Amino acid sequence: MARPKLTIYLDAVSPFGYLAFYTIYNSALFKQCDVKYVPILLGGVMKACNNTPPLRIKNKDKFINKDRLRWAKSFNIPISETTPEGFPTNTVSVRLIPNSFSPAAALAPPSRFHPPPKPHAVTDPPSQTQRALAALELASPDKLGAAFAEVYKAYWVEGKPVEKPEVFGPALERAVGKELAKKAVDALGSAEAKSQLSKNTDKALADGAFGMPWYMATNAKGETEGFFGFDHLGQVIEHLGLERGDSLRSML
Repeated sequence: MARPKLTIYLDAVSPFGYLAFYTIYNSALFKQCDVKYVPILLGGVMKACNNTPPLRIKNKDKFINKDRLRWAKSFNIPISETTPEGFPTNTVSVRLIPNSFSPAAALAPPSRFHPPPKPHAVTDPPSQTQRALAALELASPDKLGAAFAEVYKAYWVEGKPVEKPEVFGPALERAVGKELAKKAVDALGSAEAKSQLSKNTDKALADGAFGMPWYMATNAKGETEGFFGFDHLGQVIEHLGLERGDSLRSML
């Protein structure tokens, strides 16, 4: 039978995406399957689904910060107790459009589903970090795991503003080397990188994503299912048919 396959869609801004990535990337358990890391724009997914960001939901905004720290402690995942500088960083200028982004959309009248954005949302550029990762995906997709590891470390462990080139550039360099990192950063504004990020986000939506982390898991029988959330990672493991130890079994 074929090896199980796992695709996980990621955006640096998501704390629970980070928790899922860290567990999958560092656990020997997931060496039993082929893992694909895919950069997308979480903001694009949320907008397309009319999904309200958790931080805009009364009481949930406080709960999720406690929840991420509880999960991190349970799994011994390094994470800053305080949220990163500038969190939540803008991952898309209000609306995702293939190959282009329109900050002007931020000036549209607010609806009951979409409260007016914070002032910085109008002027901040789309996520250059995610575009750089999309450019890296085009150049060397096998390096995305290492790249996400350094980007997440900079943001969710060190608390740095990872949307800034002076932060994500060195992070990529640590992960993939100076030459490949420069190639990705130089290409982040290209039509190819923008198109790749847009296609990835559209594919996540087609696969059923409405938030993050979102997984597509295919087991050895060829059966594919989608799963959401760090707290459902145990179901992902069960579907993939991975052999796990007692310690993970007790936590997931």
